[in-house]
Amino acid sequence: GEVEVPLPPDARSGVVQVAKGFDYWPVEIPFTVSGTTVRVTATLRRWTDVQQRGWLPADEHLHYARLDPAHDEDWLTMMAADDLAHAHFLVAKGVNLPGVWAGQFAYGKDGEGTDGRRLIRPGEEFRDSEQGHINLLGISKVIPPISTGGLAGRAMPYNSPPFYDVFQRTRELGGIGGPAHGAPMPYHTAVANTVLGAVDFFEIGNTNVYRTDIWYRLMNCGYITPPAAGTDLPNFPFRDPWQPFLGEIRMYVRVGEHRDFESWKQALARGEVFVTSGPIVQFTVNGVGPGGIVRLPAEGNEVELQTELASPRPLQTLEIVQNGQVVPSDIRRATDEGIHRWQIRQRVRIQK
Repeated sequence: GEVEVPLPPDARSGVVQVAKGFDYWPVEIPFTVSGTTVRVTATLRRWTDVQQRGWLPADEHLHYARLDPAHDEDWLTMMAADDLAHAHFLVAKGVNLPGVWAGQFAYGKDGEGTDGRRLIRPGEEFRDSEQGHINLLGISKVIPPISTGGLAGRAMPYNSPPFYDVFQRTRELGGIGGPAHGAPMPYHTAVANTVLGAVDFFEIGNTNVYRTDIWYRLMNCGYITPPAAGTDLPNFPFRDPWQPFLGEIRMYVRVGEHRDFESWKQALARGEVFVTSGPIVQFTVNGVGPGGIVRLPAEGNEVELQTELASPRPLQTLEIVQNGQVVPSDIRRATDEGIHRWQIRQRVRIQK
């Protein structure tokens, strides 16, 4: 579409920067002012076929009020601009603003917004001063009191209900739930609730947060929980021109052509997901991708790992982590038509 930007009266030149999510080449076009109007046309093109392979980008943690469904057209347009297929808008209470904020006009399917290609689904961030923060996605109604332990004032000073009960109620309401912000200590309930089987996903990243320590430790203990990520409050001031406003960190879920919440929920439950702040990841073990299961004999065996990290921006590192330790690897580095591609292909011994 067209955008009109006023220039200062003394402007003689400038630069137009255009970006669209992570799958498109960002464009930078310099211009000179030679009259009253300067017209610049930017052509965007994809550099990856990740979405054609069924991996659709989602932001599972946004806080914006949606009080009138008539305004969803604007939100869906913003999602299209940032190349998001799914967005979860979460109501919250206290801490950042007084009272209930980022409310939604309805919840569950009645609260959805869609244009056939993109889907908005309302949810909730439930917060407690001792238990931490949890994201409740897709619930059919709000679970009160939203904030406890004094976070929303003296009205709810106790650290109750237990998050385990909140997670169970989330499932009863057709939703899924998981710890937010990587569950930094001392919020120990994230570990207990994962061990008890109450957690459906584990958020490991936000705009300026990337925490994998607790998630890694749980995975190493055999508690396999899909990772998730979302922008949270998109007001972090340090943003490069190519970084999107919505989905600045995002998750790609392999849902194919299905855009509905139930299909998205099922794909996430299968573990068909990866989290990224830009590069596109491909990874297989014995030819099996994310969410798959590789069965080995009791004494263990060797497996073949293949992975690729690709980005139009320079890459810093590529690591394979096994039981919390980085596996020594030979990285093949190449640049193909401006795309940096780092690959690892090797055999690794897996044993108990």
